[in-house]
Amino acid sequence: MERLASVGIYVRDLARTVAFYRAALGFDVRRDFGTYVLLAGADPASSLIVSTLPDDRAADDVGRSIMKLVFFTDDSAACLDRIVAAGGELVAPATAREAIPYVIGFGRDPDGHLLEIIADS
Repeated sequence: MERLASVGIYVRDLARTVAFYRAALGFDVRRDFGTYVLLAGADPASSLIVSTLPDDRAADDVGRSIMKLVFFTDDSAACLDRIVAAGGELVAPATAREAIPYVIGFGRDPDGHLLEIIADS
């Protein structure tokens, strides 16, 4: 079975986005390529690529090019608090789900990308 190694998103302000993901989700800069940055979370085998828009992409593409980014954490509510404190937005508070053993909440990064935050219940 294969595994997903990375997801890339377009952003309006590269420095702001890197600062957001570092503060809100604890990502580190793995490599800075100038027009895009490779960020790594707790699992070094996966990464998030954040990139400025190429000239041929419309500004409306930011925040609409993916469905959502999903993150596992130890505490969904605390993670959502960090998202808001780092300049993001709360979409739905962390809530225990009856059908599955998870606590799930949603936020948005400064560019509007939907973030699903999941913790074991």
